[in-house]
Order: sequence, then structure tokens, then C-alpha cells
Amino acid sequence: MLDGVELNRDLVEDLTMYEQLGIPSGVYLLDRPVLAGEFGLARFAWDEERVPNPERMLEALRRRGYRVVLWSALWACGGASSDNGFEALRLGLLAPLPDPGRTPMCNDTQARNFILDPTLPETARWWTERLGSFVDRYRIDGIKLDRGEEHIPTAASDLWADGRNGREGRNDYPRLQAKIHHDAMAAARSDDFLVITR
Repeated sequence: MLDGVELNRDLVEDLTMYEQLGIPSGVYLLDRPVLAGEFGLARFAWDEERVPNPERMLEALRRRGYRVVLWSALWACGGASSDNGFEALRLGLLAPLPDPGRTPMCNDTQARNFILDPTLPETARWWTERLGSFVDRYRIDGIKLDRGEEHIPTAASDLWADGRNGREGRNDYPRLQAKIHHDAMAAARSDDFLVITR
């Protein structure tokens, strides 16, 4: 309990200890998995089992002077109709993959079928809308961007939407992922935000 509300136990312990030790507030990073679905990557909605009372949690953080940063990656997971993976597969937004009919599951690292294709303008629009809406609703201050180098299709036979093969597109993927997240944050927060990347 914090401020009379049940919140995530780790967060309450963090804030309580910071206050007891006189550590000033700054940035609080909500790393994965705090969002809903597979690996905390399936959709932009709070996993309320892990993060009960998310709006009150954010109020508690802001009341103490914290800026809130959320983890993200350009991955679309999950096969339920409300999941990003299901929708991305339906819209044809996924990166080149050996079997495009497979449901995007983030534990299936061999198929790499959960990576969004950042060379598609439709991917940028779709992700910007989804992430931007969540950021705007919950006043998220920044993104810690991750997974820019893992499971990216890199074979010469992998063709990205812009015509490059996997080898040609590999080193540009992190830049494109960062640009899409930057643009989503800018749409929601103007110039008052942070994007950091691994």
C-alpha cells in the first residue's frame, strides 16, 4: 500500500526506501513486463495483475516529483484479436520471415516473426498511433528503447519492404526503430520527452 492504494510491491518498496534514504526523485523506469500480454509486449494496456491501479501509481510517482519512462521495442506479439501481433500480421507490417502465416509469438525466436518492418510507412503510422495514444493518455515522459539488435532478419534472402535484403537493412534497423519511437513521442509530447536506446 502507498498513499492508501494497493500498488506494485517493488515500486512501493523502491519509493519507500528512496524516501527513507533521502534519495531525491528523478526518473522512474517502468521496464518490461508492465504491459499486457505475452512477455509484456502484446498491447499498449497495463497488466493490472503486475501493475494494479496504474493511474494511481502514476499519480503517486508524479506527486513525488518523478518523470516516468516506459520500456519499448518495435516488436508485435500475441495472437489474440486485440494484440499488436495479430493486427500487425493482418496488416502485413511484419519484417521478412520464413513463414508469414505464423502467429507472432515473442518466444519463437527462430521464426523472428514478431519484428515490425520499419521500412514500411504504414508501420510507422500504425506504431506512432498506438504508442502515441498510450503515451498521451498516461503522460509518459520517455521511452527506454530496447531490442534493436536481436532477432533481426539478416539473411540475403530476407527482403524488407523498401527492397533491401536482410544484410543491407540490418544496420539501419536500430536507427529506424529509434526514429519511429521519437516521432511517436513527439506527436504526443511535442518537445518535452526523452528517448534513450540500448
